[in-house]
Amino acid sequence: MKSALCDPLPLGYSSGTAGQIRDDFRDYAELCFERFGDRVKHWITLSEPCRYAVWGHDYGENAPGRCSSWKNRACKAGNSAVEPYIVAHHQLLSHAAAVDVYRKKYKGQQKGLVGTTLLTWWTEPYSSKTADIDAAKRVLDFMFLDPLTYGDYPRTMREYVKNRLPMFTQTQSEMLRGSLDFLGLNYYSSRYVKNVESQDPERISREFGRPVHCPSAGVEWLRIAPFGIRYLLNYTKDNYKNPPIFITENGNTTLALKASWHGRLQTPSNGRAEESDKNPQEFTRVAEGKALGRFCITELPSLFGLVVLSDFPKDFYFGSATSSYQVEGAANKSGRGPNRIRDGRNGDVAVDFYNRYKEDLKMMKDTGLNAIRFSISWSRIIPHDFRDYAELCFKRFGDRVKYWITLNEPWAYATFGYDNGEFAPGRCSSWVSRACKGGNSAVEPYIASHHLLLSHAAAVEVYRQKYKVHGSFNLWRLSTDNEKLSQGQAAKLRGSLDFLGLNYYSARFVTNVETEDPERISFKADLHLDLLYENIYRRTAGLEWLRVAPFGIRYLLNYTKDTYRNPTIYITENGVAHDDSDLLGDIMHDTRRIDYYDTHIGNAILHGRLWTISNGQVDILRGLVSPTLTTKTI
Repeated sequence: MKSALCDPLPLGYSSGTAGQIRDDFRDYAELCFERFGDRVKHWITLSEPCRYAVWGHDYGENAPGRCSSWKNRACKAGNSAVEPYIVAHHQLLSHAAAVDVYRKKYKGQQKGLVGTTLLTWWTEPYSSKTADIDAAKRVLDFMFLDPLTYGDYPRTMREYVKNRLPMFTQTQSEMLRGSLDFLGLNYYSSRYVKNVESQDPERISREFGRPVHCPSAGVEWLRIAPFGIRYLLNYTKDNYKNPPIFITENGNTTLALKASWHGRLQTPSNGRAEESDKNPQEFTRVAEGKALGRFCITELPSLFGLVVLSDFPKDFYFGSATSSYQVEGAANKSGRGPNRIRDGRNGDVAVDFYNRYKEDLKMMKDTGLNAIRFSISWSRIIPHDFRDYAELCFKRFGDRVKYWITLNEPWAYATFGYDNGEFAPGRCSSWVSRACKGGNSAVEPYIASHHLLLSHAAAVEVYRQKYKVHGSFNLWRLSTDNEKLSQGQAAKLRGSLDFLGLNYYSARFVTNVETEDPERISFKADLHLDLLYENIYRRTAGLEWLRVAPFGIRYLLNYTKDTYRNPTIYITENGVAHDDSDLLGDIMHDTRRIDYYDTHIGNAILHGRLWTISNGQVDILRGLVSPTLTTKTI
């Protein structure tokens, strides 16, 4: 339980300039400690003291409505050049007095913590000029956090405010220094800051910068700038002795404001944010010929302005995923024969991974990846009998491979191969597709999936008995009246996963279908639903079915965790498709893909599980690198 001691100043202290407020606030705080300290263990002395000082004594917009006459004609009295600093000074000392009495008289018995909460902004320089960069840093110096950490105002405040800035005595400085058991930060938005070379000496006050060029959230000042909270947290950690931090306020009026990952303590906003279906708004601010912008995306949530490996723990798995037929080539080597694709193309060469794997692995390592998920071509090893094939792989490669995935997307084999006939072997009922030469969509998908499950169980059993296995397959449910599991088969399947791999690309709207044609039964019809693609999130991604819906991965992870006994999870595939013609300029400056990974990783991090990156599919997709048969560039 947390309690904030002070909201707007009582009427008796309208000017905030009397030193008596310190003693009175200390007595008020002590009464709270005495009466409620057996239940309240986290105390916030002041919430947004900057707002009292600046909005109340510089702008005159908040109580007590004091400011210089030139600033706001509604102000009846005040001095914007002096009073904000005097008020802030006494608030700091009031906080220190409250902390002092708590630590001396109550902390030993009550074991509580005392902190304060600051109103914060992240600030970005308006241009690449040194003066604007320094100005953005200067705003952060005016947060009044230096006195609470180091016992005095920062050098920049002394330099710019000069003799208008009050002085601390040595005793006061010692009371302030380290007077935070924790720090509360209220973050809503960010600002651009532009240096002002000269100031009218007759019109001195404290000013903020203009809002960043991000979508507004109902009020003009509240621009959705989620990257700011991460930068602010890291800045505070690095410059103020890494204090324990609570995000004590965060939210907006109409759109979902993204939370941010920093790795420290964080509390949620005061309600469940709604997802936004608005298109993302990418902004690029150009100054002196350089693009200085970041992304402002109106979805929940993205945890990174841009993803960098240093944002993750050292033991985090960041990898690339491949499929043997899509990358290997070498169709006639090691016993494998040629295969054909429906439109007559083939993978006889692909990206020639079979011959160039060392070069590709080096490229992955140079990129910063520390894992690869690859498949072994069954037809190169053994043409028949799945269990024997799996055991041969365990025997030959088990000294190097420690994570085995028995089947990749068995649901795709069963449904696309036997329900709608789009994948090999191209079987389905004739009413589903006239291209199918045989099949039964009402029965065969279940038979195929049934035996795929049993094949997985057989491979796991032989490994655990003779080699010991991690296995993974795509998440799905088996529902069939055609194939029954024997008691022995059920026992082998139950708990046959050491980890679960999930391939996630998109999400769907689903509408119920009350009745189905009894003459047209299929796997899809058994679900009694229609899957809808339109408007699931914001846009398609080169393929009609691949709608960018990053929130779905978070919901899927949480659903899997809650429903299936919290298995260890790897995201074994995730990526986005774009035609090259969709990419403007240098293909490697692929901002849309950066956005995709940014938002999906953000959602996965909120779930807190393990993550790998797939590098895409054949032809239409570009991944982390751009491969050709002659050059490969990063």
